[in-house]
Amino acid sequence: PQIEKVQSKVLKSALRSRLNDLTYPKFKGRQGSQPGKSSSSTGVTETLQGSKVVRDVGLTYCLAAAYFPERADELWEQGQQLAMSPVAKQFLLYVKDAQCANNSALIYRLATDEQGARAEFRSLFDRLDWVPGPDDIARELEDVLARKQVVQKRNELISPLQNIASPGQLSAEQREALRAMTKRKQT
Repeated sequence: PQIEKVQSKVLKSALRSRLNDLTYPKFKGRQGSQPGKSSSSTGVTETLQGSKVVRDVGLTYCLAAAYFPERADELWEQGQQLAMSPVAKQFLLYVKDAQCANNSALIYRLATDEQGARAEFRSLFDRLDWVPGPDDIARELEDVLARKQVVQKRNELISPLQNIASPGQLSAEQREALRAMTKRKQT
C-alpha cells in the first residue's frame, strides 16, 4: 500500500523488486540476489545510483550550481541560452550573485538569508524522486554541454545552406563540412 503512493514508476518498480528479493529470496530461481546486479524479472537495478533521474536541463544546471557554486558564473552564462523555468533562472542568478566559495557556504547563506530566498527556492527540487550526487551531476552536465556543442556546430553548418537553391552553389569548404557531418551520422 505504501509503495503505491510513490509517484515515480522507476522508483516504485525498484522498491517492489527489492521487497520481493527480501521476502522471497529463492523466487524464480534467484538464490539471494547480489547488490548492484539487475533483477531478471523486472530489469531494474537494485541501486538507483548512477541512474539518469534528472530529465530537466534547468534542474541539472541548478543542481550543478548548488554542488559547485564556484562555477556559478559559467553556469549562468550557459543557462541563459537554455529554455528553463523562471525559478531555475532566479536560482542560478542567486547563486551567481552570492559568490560562495563552496557548497557549505551556499547552504549557510540560504539558511540565514533574510530576503526570502529559502522560501523562494524551497520547491525547486521537489520534482526529483532522487537527488543525484555531485559526481553524477558533473557527468550529466558534461553530457548536456557535449550535446549542446554538437547541436550548435550542426546549426552553424546548416544555417548558410538554407538560402542555397542547388548543391552546385556550395563552396568546396561547405561540401567537405557537409560530407563530414553526414559520414558521422551514418557510422
